[in-house]
Amino acid sequence: MITKSAFMDWCECSKGAWLARYEPHRMVAGKVSAFDRMLARDGYAVEDAVRDWVSGWPDPEDCSFQVVFSDGRFEARADLVRTVADGGIDIFEIKSSSSVRRSGRLVDLAFQTVVARRSGHQVRGASIIHVDPDYVRGERLEPDAMLVAVDVTREVNELAAEDEAKMMEAAHHFSLADIDRSGCDCRYRSSAGSRCAA
Repeated sequence: MITKSAFMDWCECSKGAWLARYEPHRMVAGKVSAFDRMLARDGYAVEDAVRDWVSGWPDPEDCSFQVVFSDGRFEARADLVRTVADGGIDIFEIKSSSSVRRSGRLVDLAFQTVVARRSGHQVRGASIIHVDPDYVRGERLEPDAMLVAVDVTREVNELAAEDEAKMMEAAHHFSLADIDRSGCDCRYRSSAGSRCAA
């Protein structure tokens, strides 16, 4: 099964992603920093705030968190899914940041959208929920004031066809019994901070 994380890793470096899957002992393990742990805690706190926020939406019982879609080859976990009246769904990606950074997040949502459609769902909309940059916390947290949902359906639909083609390439790559080990392109195309660990 190819998860969103494996696909995103493949987009960054196909060889590194293949090695991580089949020969993880060859990978240089990164350390989890205090900053990484803080980001994870912030992410959980924002998801808790979203749960409170959603409880006040019309028909909150139509909303589910951490929904897994699978077509047998790909698997995606959506942070939040709302079932709409016609049986379709809206997918929401929850981010603890205060903006919609377009590139990676839209690819995340496009991957989820493709897998949801391939598993039989009609995806009506795609949105990113993030923290309002103008929000100032008072004595208590106010999810209605703190959170913003940005509709990115058009952008995600534009990326979905491109993503699906890349997903097929990734599936082929992950099916290989072995790979060329003579070098890694990501070492030459980007800064050290975004290179793979291969």
